Amino acid sequence: MLKVLIADDEKGICRLLQYLIDWTAYGMEIIRVVHTGMDALSSIRELHPDIVITDVCMPGYSGIDIIRESKAKYPDIHFIMISGYREFEYARDALKYGADDYLLKPIKKEELTAALCRIINERIETQQNNSRREELLLYVQDTARSFRETFVLSLLEGTISPKWLTSSYCREKLHWNFSGACFLCIAVKVDVPNERISYEERIDFFSKKGILILEQQAAEHKMTCCCGLKGDILLAVLNAEEKNISETKELLHRFLFQIREHMKQQSLHLHITIGKGETVNAAARLISSMQHAVCALWERIMRNSDGVAEYQDSMDCSRTTLNFTDKKRLLKALEIADFPESIRILNEIESTVKNDRNLSGYGCYSLCREIASTIFLGIDLQFSKDALAEEKEKLAFSLENSAAKEELFDSLKQYIQSASDKLELQKESVSRKPIREARNYIALHFRNPELDLEEVSRAVGFNPSYFSRTFKEETGKKFIEYLTDLRMQESQKLLSETDLPISRIAEMAGYRDDKYFSRAFKKYSGLKPKEYRKLYFM
Repeated sequence: MLKVLIADDEKGICRLLQYLIDWTAYGMEIIRVVHTGMDALSSIRELHPDIVITDVCMPGYSGIDIIRESKAKYPDIHFIMISGYREFEYARDALKYGADDYLLKPIKKEELTAALCRIINERIETQQNNSRREELLLYVQDTARSFRETFVLSLLEGTISPKWLTSSYCREKLHWNFSGACFLCIAVKVDVPNERISYEERIDFFSKKGILILEQQAAEHKMTCCCGLKGDILLAVLNAEEKNISETKELLHRFLFQIREHMKQQSLHLHITIGKGETVNAAARLISSMQHAVCALWERIMRNSDGVAEYQDSMDCSRTTLNFTDKKRLLKALEIADFPESIRILNEIESTVKNDRNLSGYGCYSLCREIASTIFLGIDLQFSKDALAEEKEKLAFSLENSAAKEELFDSLKQYIQSASDKLELQKESVSRKPIREARNYIALHFRNPELDLEEVSRAVGFNPSYFSRTFKEETGKKFIEYLTDLRMQESQKLLSETDLPISRIAEMAGYRDDKYFSRAFKKYSGLKPKEYRKLYFM
């Protein structure tokens, strides 16, 4: 309900206004009636009405004074001025100070109604515009955030000049103030043992919560922060004066604590690692700082723990490659499907890595990536295209999310074992194929009295003795037993469902001699064909 205040020194006018229209029908209620300008002002301060209907001439403060003073503090209040003909000039002046309308005495119902309707329509339009403005503001904010994230990634990938960070465009359009003397890059990653949360869930977590927490922490430490997501890794650039940037370690530990606490609320106890690059004094060196942050991030696989890992000059951020001899040995073993030998070679490489104290975490990771590529190259020769697509995707995921160097090599070995198991199944399937073909052939030709073991074995390309042995292993029956079962089942069906002569049924079941058929049928079912028909004929 809109709140209405009436102010007029004539009590008769006040009563008229109260009862002239049905206020509730217009969604309004009269909250107070006053008779002096002073009371009108105090009521406005106390009650915050939506509409004030006031006379021009009032004791103490005039209607013009009320509008002038109230509009400065409460610009959303609507004023309707009441005046006589002689006071028209005053009413016209009141419009200059923000009166919405004026009514001449004597007040008419239709004029008051029209004035109120104009105010209602204006308020509706204002609310709609405000709503649209809010929607537009949210859109602009979301767009700006999305652009900032894209900008950060472009900056760090070298497709945009770092000089842009200190440009007027960043200050005015992106609301970044990179005026500090020092820059610092960080990289944040969640390691996911046993795939407890998906890749998409981690991205969603960082985009909705991780970035917000980091920006809040940066603001508290008087730092400018811009973030972006590269896959499931949160990348950020921090900028501040040197005295503030020195507090970065405290900021990162507080950020880490808050992230962990948020995850605990979701019953997730995951490892979180922050890679911290070196502090630089120029935006142009940001790319180097970010590379070093990612390099430091991979140190988690060397120390098997989460937390903040700082870049050290001793860290080697270059890729480590597989030596030619090991690569050749591994590839050869895989090409001939000697998987045990492949595992032994991997164990040797892993042992060398463990003893190499100069190898960085990123070096170990890049080495395992190359080993994975070599494995793909060798194993793919054994399979049809995309046969191991799911396993490859799983291996890539495991390598990216390993929290220890042991996990890297375990993932590689598991992939080889998975390929070995799949190849074994494939071989078994190949060996079983002729038997499936044989069973199909028998089903099509069992009515032929000449059908025998030699004919079926020739049909599937096996020698009779090998076929006989393999057939028994796969079906659990000798060939002749399997053929007899099939013929007898057909005979039983014909005896129970047709009135064909026994001799005709014998012929249809693959027997030339109906007497031999009768003996074979009784041996199989315990009944003569006529007895069986008598019992089971439908």
